[in-house]
Amino acid sequence: MANVTIFCPKTKSNVRVWVSEAQPGDSADAYDAVTCPGCGRLHFVNKATGKTLSDKIKPKPTIRR
Repeated sequence: MANVTIFCPKTKSNVRVWVSEAQPGDSADAYDAVTCPGCGRLHFVNKATGKTLSDKIKPKPTIRR
């Protein structure tokens, strides 16, 4: 297991979580579901890169009227 720091979008802070290490047979898109110690929700962390699934999603622009 590896200890990685991820960004929690709910609390808008960095948190440390444990992620199982990538195995030789895992694909590059293998994610681990971890419980966030900051908000208590599940975040999906890539085993190879340590980035969350939400890092792939671009935020929608805010439209101000």
